[in-house]
Amino acid sequence: MEYQVFLANVKERLKEELHGQVRVEDYRTLKNNGEEQQGFVFQTEKEGISPVIYMEEYYERYLHGMEMERVIDSLINWYEHARQIPDPVMEAEHLRDFERIRKKIVYRIINTERNRKILTQVPHLPYLDLSVVFYVQFSVQKYSAISMLITNGHLSLWGIAKEEIIQAARWNTPRLLPAEIADVQNLVLEMFPGYGRSELLHGLMYVLTNMQRNYGAAVLLYPGLLEMIGEEWKENFYILPSSIHEVLLVPESKNPGLSELKEAVFSINRTEVTKEEFLSDTVYYYNCRKKELCM
Repeated sequence: MEYQVFLANVKERLKEELHGQVRVEDYRTLKNNGEEQQGFVFQTEKEGISPVIYMEEYYERYLHGMEMERVIDSLINWYEHARQIPDPVMEAEHLRDFERIRKKIVYRIINTERNRKILTQVPHLPYLDLSVVFYVQFSVQKYSAISMLITNGHLSLWGIAKEEIIQAARWNTPRLLPAEIADVQNLVLEMFPGYGRSELLHGLMYVLTNMQRNYGAAVLLYPGLLEMIGEEWKENFYILPSSIHEVLLVPESKNPGLSELKEAVFSINRTEVTKEEFLSDTVYYYNCRKKELCM
């Protein structure tokens, strides 16, 4: 079954199961790196916020043998869960009140070249070959997030300048999403408890992200963080942008060679990272003496 036919069938089945009490409408959005996603928005008269679910993952499950009945049941269960989110700030009237959400504004970093279209619609700041964009963070959980991209329309709605968003995000982001750094060996042990320790991995490479491990590459902007790492290691280091969610740090003394690092970044971005999670092919370098990050 082709994707558009699948979407049409699912939409009709959802309408039947929800007995007309919830409107199910088509929804398209431009995600990170220009990736377009399709899905459905669930709307009722009473609820201020309309949950949106994207269907690409469900289509993949269907192609791999998931029956349509299970697809529909999963979507109904997801909707029932989404509408129970207790955070009162998600009510529509609260979204109009900037003071209510000021403390929830955070920043993320994305690739500039691949997001030219999005960047025309949102407040942002340039950062090397990247751009800083701003979100309202409704929930903080490991590996997932409920958030809203702040657009130029929101600035008009709130009657504020971009500088207020920047100031709020600089204060909130390190506080709401503290940085985490881990030896690659420890991360492997966390993901695969049965894996034995290896001195070959120890100290060679580190993963830098946030506690949520979602858009964690933004920790590069945290005041004093890179400086603190350099002082602890007493040497300069390379930064490999493995995805929007984390970066890899390589102490200069462990550097296998710049060409090898570039090749590693290029390979990771082509084989391990989805198009939406791509951050950059650039290898960055932090100079401790100059306290400077450069390309």
